[in-house]
Amino acid sequence: MFEHIFSYSITYFRKWEIENHGKMDVSGMIRGPIESFLATLEIFVDCIIVGYSMNLFWGMTREEFNLNPRMNLWVLFDNILMFFTLFYVLTTQKNIITNETVKNIYTLFFLQKERILQNA
Repeated sequence: MFEHIFSYSITYFRKWEIENHGKMDVSGMIRGPIESFLATLEIFVDCIIVGYSMNLFWGMTREEFNLNPRMNLWVLFDNILMFFTLFYVLTTQKNIITNETVKNIYTLFFLQKERILQNA
């Protein structure tokens, strides 16, 4: 539960910070000063939670697991989803930066080509 609240609050803070304090970086992406640190912190916390949960489940006996089976299955299901969405988030962020860079290069190319044609 803590991780979900933490994730939502970081997401809304990152959006607010980009709107109010965002500056363009080398790739042409608008980023905030704390925003990239928070993205890294969120991924790090997710990895810690998944690792702790895996350690907890591997050390658990069948009797301990069967004391609260619904809760344990829900935590296991939630951690599996969180683990796989980490790769999705990382891939999406990388694709956004790559696509923004390519878009900026093509825009620059076509603007320069248009200027050369106008001056010729």
